[in-house]
Formats: sequence, C-alpha cells, structure tokens
Amino acid sequence: MKKLSCLVDVWDKKGLVANLSWQPLLARRFMKVTKELRTTGQLLDCGRYSSVRGALAWSAGFEDFDVGVDREERPDTQFSLAACLSRALGDKDTLVVWRLRKGLREGDIALIVIEDGVPTLDTVCVESEAMSMMEFYQSSRSQDSFFRIVSNDKSLWVADEHIEDEASFFKQHLKRLDQIQSIPLDYMQLGRLVLVLMCLLAAWMTYDYISTQKIEAERMVLLAASDKTTAYVNTLDTLRTRMGLSAESTSKLLEQLYDLPYVEEGWVVEDIVCELALCTIGLKSIGGYSNQIDRVFKANQGFKIIPDMADAKRIKVQKSFDIKSAGPNAWTDLPPKQTMLDTLMHEKQVWSRVDLGARLNLEGEVWPSGFAGIPKEKSVIRHSIKVKSGVFLIEDFLATYGTGLYWDRLKLTTQPGQSGTRLEIELEGAFYAY
Repeated sequence: MKKLSCLVDVWDKKGLVANLSWQPLLARRFMKVTKELRTTGQLLDCGRYSSVRGALAWSAGFEDFDVGVDREERPDTQFSLAACLSRALGDKDTLVVWRLRKGLREGDIALIVIEDGVPTLDTVCVESEAMSMMEFYQSSRSQDSFFRIVSNDKSLWVADEHIEDEASFFKQHLKRLDQIQSIPLDYMQLGRLVLVLMCLLAAWMTYDYISTQKIEAERMVLLAASDKTTAYVNTLDTLRTRMGLSAESTSKLLEQLYDLPYVEEGWVVEDIVCELALCTIGLKSIGGYSNQIDRVFKANQGFKIIPDMADAKRIKVQKSFDIKSAGPNAWTDLPPKQTMLDTLMHEKQVWSRVDLGARLNLEGEVWPSGFAGIPKEKSVIRHSIKVKSGVFLIEDFLATYGTGLYWDRLKLTTQPGQSGTRLEIELEGAFYAY
C-alpha cells in the first residue's frame, strides 16, 4: 500500500503536511539533482516533493496526494512539516512528536526523526506506536548521544522541549523553501517550447527560400566566420619582425662567441647554447674553483653565473647579447614558394656531398601553426633546417644563404684534439617562403 501524506494543521491558509517519503539526494549539480528527483519520484509514484539541505546531507521528501481521490480537503499552498522543523531546530539530532490539529487523522501523532539536519523518518501513527518508536530510537543511541525530543503537546511529558505557541513558531520559521512543489515529470511545457521553436524555424526557412540574395549573403557570412584568413594575416603582422636571427646577425653573434675566453683560471668551455641571442655557456673545471669564474665573466659585462647543484665541477654562465630578432620588411620580400622549393631541392643535393650534416624539411608547413585551410597564396611556408659542421663550412653557409633564412638556436661545442681545440657549430632555423 502506498504511503499517503496527511494534513497536520492549517496556518495562515497554508497547509502543513506530514507522512512524506524522505530519500537522500546524492547529486550536487542542479541538472543531476533534477534528474534524481524525477527518477525517485517515478519509482515511488509520487508527483510532488520538498527538500532540505543540512550541513552534511541533502534529502528530499516525496508526497503522494491526489486531490481527485483523497477525501481530505487541503489549502492550495502546502508545506512540509518535517522540512520546516528541520530548518528551525538546527543540526542536533531530534525526535519530533507532533500532535495533528486538522485533517482526517486529527489527534494522532506525526513522528519526525531529524539526523544531521535533515529528516530521515516522517510518519503518522497513534500515540502508543509513536512512544514505542521513540523508545526504539533512543535505545539505539548511547546515553551521551540521545535524541532531543520536541513536541507541541504539553501532555507528552517525555519531551525535552515544548513548542507552546505554534502560530508564532510557524510565522517565524515557515519559509518558501519548505513548500511542496511539483516534480518535473510532465514534459508538456517542454513540448510547447519545442513546438514554438519548430514554428519559428519553419517561418525562418520559408523566408530564407524566398530571398535568394539573402541565402547567398548568409552563406558568405558563414564562410567568412569559418575562414581564419583574417586572424592569420593579423597574427603574421605581429610576428614579422620576430622570426629569428638573420644570417648576418648570426655571424655577428658567432664573432662575439669566438672572443670569449675558452680556457681561463682553471676552467674550460665545453659548449655554448643560444636561444636567439640568450646564450648559456657551459664550463668544466680543470683545476679551477668557482670563486675564480667572476674574474673572467664579470657581472658588469652582463654575465650571470649559475652554479650546477648536481656537479661541483661544472658551472653555467648566461648572457643576453645585444642582437635583435629580425624579419622581412614585407612578406613579399620572401622568396616565392615554388622558387624556394626548387632552390632547396637543388641545394639539398649539394649539401649531401659535403660534411654539413644538414637535415631539411622539404615539404614545409604553414607558419605559424594552428591555422588550417589558409589559402596557399596568402600563407607563409616554413622549411625547418638543422646544420652541423665546423666553423669554415658554417660561416660559408651563412654567407651563401641570407634571403628568407632565420635562425632560432645555436650550439657551439668544443672538441679537444691533438692539433688543438676544434669548434663544432650546430644551427637550427628555417627557410621561409611567401
């Protein structure tokens, strides 16, 4: 048999209802809570609910009441007695023994159990049943954690607290949150909304088909929205003067690196790595001490000493040389794409016959990345390249290829030999075409 709700009292044309089926709510987000309410309501065959959210728990009470079947007359606005009492009495665990003042079960007891600030039991029974259930609940607790007992009937002497003025109590504590409301089980409103949207869509499609010019204009707007050409061109403009170091600037940087002391004060340079013009010099001790480094690489000359915490025999020194990134004056100054491709295909054959260690991306890619579908005639193509060789071949390479070539990274490594120290240079950059 279904659990039917009961009218407890009527205050200010507001009906107080008990005997709801309270269930914990596990969801936290609004959409998921709505779905959980709908699912639980369908399982219990209930169409209305009230909810209480305590400090530690969230619970919903589901009501079964059919105005067309039930003999009990109620006000239009109804509130949950359990929800109101839970909010009014706080988070302390409480047994509420409430005498019914109205309805078909007038004189019976509404027994409400409140735990962690939310109702866990909401039932209507005769007084003897209520006393038995109270005794059961109290016996399940240790003496120091007994339920507080609250009642609206002074004749119930077991109560710890009595609510004598019910009208004042409900005037103070009955809130809109305690109202019993409908569960969103009826999709009629959603169906109406869908119907309205379909009518609007049909009207729009009819007008769209009538006007051919408007169809074409809207199509062009959609294409423009999906085309990233404008954003791509704007991005290119911001990067044009920051493509990397030109061949001339790279040669100047190498000249300044050649002038560095490679063996000094018991320290020898192992390698120099430059990201654009920011260079990090790796030093290895051959008998020197760390306090001797600043005699050679002085702070007032822009050098910054970075100790190696893992290896006391190694130290890094960093300096940013006064050489700026560059780019073409205009994108049309770059070689055309086909001309660049033909040149690189020929030069790749030449590089394979010398000790240049060149690795080239001949296919190329749209630069900067992240712009798909850009028209070929409006894009910049980047052919990445990495060369590694001795000083003579690298300097000859820089002197030969100047147009459209910009470098991002330089690595200079010392190679000790019988005839002295040999320098090996590795460059990373790209050829650019428009």
